Amino acid sequence: MLTPNYLRNIPNGVINIMQDIELEMLASLGKRMSKFGKVTGSREWQIYKAQQLGIVRDDLTKAIAKNSNKTLMEVQRAFNDAGITSTKYLDNLKKMAVQQGLERVSKYGMTDSMVNTLQAGADRAINILNMTNTSCVQSTIQSYAHILDKAYLSISTGVMDHTSAIRQAMNDIVKQGIHVVEYTKSGKPIKYSVEASTRRSILTSVNQTTMRVQKEYYDTLEGCNLVETSAHAGARPEHAVWQGKVFYWGKPVKGYENFEVACGYGEVDGIGGINCYHSFFPYYEGISQQSFERDPSAQLGIDNDKHYELQQQQRFLERKVREAKKELVVYENAGKGFEKDVERCKSKISEAQYNVREFIKANDKYLARDYSREAVAKITKTPATNPRTVSVTIKQPKTVTKDTNKNAFVATDTKSKFNASNILEAEDQAKSQKLANIVNYDKCTNINNLNHVNQTIYDVENKYKYLYKDGYKRITSDITKNNVNASANLYTINFNPKYLNLNKPSYKPYSPESYQHLADLYKRSLSFHPANSSEYKSIQKIIKNMEMYAKCTRYTVSQSYDNIFDCIKSTIYHEYGHTLSDRVFGMINGNITNGYLTDVEAKRRKQLIINTFVKAKGNGDISKISAYAVTDSHEFFAEVFSTREMKEKLPDYIMKMLEEVLR
Repeated sequence: MLTPNYLRNIPNGVINIMQDIELEMLASLGKRMSKFGKVTGSREWQIYKAQQLGIVRDDLTKAIAKNSNKTLMEVQRAFNDAGITSTKYLDNLKKMAVQQGLERVSKYGMTDSMVNTLQAGADRAINILNMTNTSCVQSTIQSYAHILDKAYLSISTGVMDHTSAIRQAMNDIVKQGIHVVEYTKSGKPIKYSVEASTRRSILTSVNQTTMRVQKEYYDTLEGCNLVETSAHAGARPEHAVWQGKVFYWGKPVKGYENFEVACGYGEVDGIGGINCYHSFFPYYEGISQQSFERDPSAQLGIDNDKHYELQQQQRFLERKVREAKKELVVYENAGKGFEKDVERCKSKISEAQYNVREFIKANDKYLARDYSREAVAKITKTPATNPRTVSVTIKQPKTVTKDTNKNAFVATDTKSKFNASNILEAEDQAKSQKLANIVNYDKCTNINNLNHVNQTIYDVENKYKYLYKDGYKRITSDITKNNVNASANLYTINFNPKYLNLNKPSYKPYSPESYQHLADLYKRSLSFHPANSSEYKSIQKIIKNMEMYAKCTRYTVSQSYDNIFDCIKSTIYHEYGHTLSDRVFGMINGNITNGYLTDVEAKRRKQLIINTFVKAKGNGDISKISAYAVTDSHEFFAEVFSTREMKEKLPDYIMKMLEEVLR
């Protein structure tokens, strides 16, 4: 069974990749339009226009090609994870039925037929996304051609001067945006945003495919003839009538309605239809207990239909935030002459975020802020440094109170150099101790954690100051992705405020069995790809890593502790490991920033880390560290650095490596 909350989040990985593509497309349009040339004569114009459209088409195609393998892997991951999650639940239910004598002992897990069903769904989803990309390119080229023509005519007829025409063209690009064109049965075109189209495609494909797998599993059960539907607050009114109820499926059972008829199974507007978060699962009369309330909205004290309307209003306000952020991307890439537009866009974003915040505040009993629906990827010029991130799943608190007065009660620690009583003091103390030139703890409310962050950074910076000249320039808290706690590069360490606001650790228990199951699924999917193809090789690489993950006992070092202080401390050590290794011997960016070592010595130490990583991976010792250490030599170093700083035991040759590279 897939819960509504699981289905709500399943498209996010693919959406992030598609947003990357969309923003690269917008950045290209902004950049190209800002360089609009002065053309005289219609013939010259036609030549110039053809050249520009060709350049933009190349830009758009490259953006898609660059992300194609990521898209494939993320879609495959989403379907595999959904299949595993659903089957695990069904297996547990079946084991309970076997114990009660309602089912005979038989094989558990997915059959080959179920795996084929799952893979067929993933392939269909990939084809849909390919069509989405094609539609994006075609519609964008058409829109851009129209915008170019409009700008040329405005200039050539004297309606506008060159500068005004370009500015108007920029406004048109922002207004038109990147969209997917789909057609109704009558042939009428409908435009959808990339985010909306992707969310609908992945959510619907995953849910429908998993329901087919569940139906195959259900058909193997001998002692079950009933199913229960899931439920969620604010359901569509036409779905609210059947959610959280038990139905018969197959042989009629007195007192129950027909599942297919009542819930519209297989219909576009029924259970598992377009954008539906509902699912079903077997129900054994007499031993099963209903898992869902009939009307979750009522438990919150609100009518379901009213709750649904509030959610739709929230989605509208979230779209306005995304639209403003996309507009900023266009003008930021336009270059000189558009500085005022950039500032206007930033104000527009702030206003849109304020509207969301106030709306949630006014309805905080029924709604929670969903930052993932306000987020878009960042498209910037090639960075001087390559930030590394620790990916850890964070369970978002139900409510996060913003400390607008930057003032909160805090228990002080007299032994620490940092005992701020509010956020402003925490920022000022960090700057006064020269932790960074710029410190911004916006959206952070847990002052105890901020004092702990400051103290940990202070301690580790001073411990290893002999290795470099300068410390961090910026300490910030503006990460919005739910699966990223922190990131760092040469001169910046950045945190997720949700992570720093936690009072206790909140991460999913590590499940080695799931990774082995994933490895087995990927092995089966190999047959769907030509041997020697890039997809085949990518999947082989994933299988090796999954099998290695299955031997580990934790995902990251920071997921080993039962108090939030140690979790945060180990996270900082991990990020500082990246910073330190890059500052001292160019581990990530390949250049030495402070001249502490000669080029030859820096390369030697870097190679020692790589050799140790290969050895640990080869002999299996890496499984004693963490699954994240398997990723590459960069993450390996950061994880073993954190392990040592947390005073955990490491194999002797890894300890010797650390002593050698940090001397």
